[in-house]
Amino acid sequence: MTIKINGDNSVANPGFSGDDTDTGLQVGTNELKLVTGGTEAVTVDSSQNVGIGTATPGAPLEIKTPADTDAAIRLNEGTTTNPLQIEQSSTEARIQILASQPLVLAGQSGSGSTSFIKFETRGNERARIDSSGNFFTGGTNSISAIEGGTQAGKVFKTDHTASSGATSTSQAFHLSFANPNGFVGSISTSGSATAFNTSSDHRLKENVVDLTGAIDRVNQLQVRRFNFIADPDTTVDGFIAHEAQAVVPEAVTGTQDEVDDDNNPVYQGIDQSKLVPLLTAALQEAIAKIETLETQNADLLTRVTALENV
Repeated sequence: MTIKINGDNSVANPGFSGDDTDTGLQVGTNELKLVTGGTEAVTVDSSQNVGIGTATPGAPLEIKTPADTDAAIRLNEGTTTNPLQIEQSSTEARIQILASQPLVLAGQSGSGSTSFIKFETRGNERARIDSSGNFFTGGTNSISAIEGGTQAGKVFKTDHTASSGATSTSQAFHLSFANPNGFVGSISTSGSATAFNTSSDHRLKENVVDLTGAIDRVNQLQVRRFNFIADPDTTVDGFIAHEAQAVVPEAVTGTQDEVDDDNNPVYQGIDQSKLVPLLTAALQEAIAKIETLETQNADLLTRVTALENV
């Protein structure tokens, strides 16, 4: 061990070194450095920031590793329940990761092991991603339990499907839709059925009048038979969106022949359930006409019978 005293504040003043290659502890005027092989391994600057692998830490603790290093920090749990714990008493605890590449959270890996990532709050599991890539919410990790109704929660499966489970056979809401006006729709279940709900409370409406002229409008609807280009072997009954839009605008979304900035088509869609009010009104008008004709026919039959008895 040699002791070096150097008056240059940019290096050390004084310093302790194990050999002539500047390996050891250097104490400067405004910083403390641990040097190995001529490279600063650990630095404590004048702001009490600690840098590992960097001479200019920008935070209380900054760790910089070479690009080919798998982990900047490795925590071996041993007998500790929480190998990493961050406590913050006055403000929210936050972890910020600045990276030019995607963030990777990896669970345990290896043959025969169970790999998953679990998220907890207040000691209770709230969500997890399992080894198959399924994403669970509601503190459950069983697809069969959610779909069997023994556990409440949702799972987004890797086959691009999703399931939502409720443990009650009374009304349960599985999905709700909202905008700045409040809740505007939902999907709910009861004992044996699913309901697709849209807002309809009378307190949300004004200028309520009876629908008239429904038969004339129904006659304007052009019911077609066609196949979709992607399914040429299946012929179905239905409507062309822009044709139906001219009669029942609220049933159709989008604009005819719309394209995006790259000239790709933005296709229209139709909610055929929005046709039900018009069809119901048309049926009621038709029933009224039928009943009128029945009454007229009954009167005519009575007159004919009376004439025959004269």
